[in-house]
Amino acid sequence: MEEVLALARRTLDACGLQDWEVDLDHARRRAGACHFGDKRISFSRYLLPLYDSAAAREVVLHEVAHAQVGPKVGHGKRWQQAVKALGGNAERTVSPDAPSLPAPWIGVCKAGHRIERFRTPTRVLACSKCSRYFKAENIFTWTYRGAPPRHHRAYLRELRKICANQ
Repeated sequence: MEEVLALARRTLDACGLQDWEVDLDHARRRAGACHFGDKRISFSRYLLPLYDSAAAREVVLHEVAHAQVGPKVGHGKRWQQAVKALGGNAERTVSPDAPSLPAPWIGVCKAGHRIERFRTPTRVLACSKCSRYFKAENIFTWTYRGAPPRHHRAYLRELRKICANQ
């Protein structure tokens, strides 16, 4: 992680962005983020250690390019040119086969479709693959780290209300 932070600092400095900060965050789904209001780029303390040095370097260049081009550019042509000028490949996201973290919350519908969540579900969700519309028969059954969970009060209240209307 120290190498990633050092690379980010060197790259920001080389781009004339000495007033930007480099930080670690607690993200579990995204590897990096550019916070324009704070003049800060941050990297996932959980994901970046799983990446090889080439993938970590791409994440750094991705975020530095965002800092360079500004908040309204997104992943358009100007951003792509900035990443390439830094020596990156200008991909919007990391490779689909990049390492990821397993989510502790797993929802499974009656047809076996799965969704994953890192946060406690506070709303009752139904499978959108089974029906475009919410249907009680497609409600996900949840496990937390492989065991039946203790649901959030709001979730249980909503579930009771749905079941009472059946």
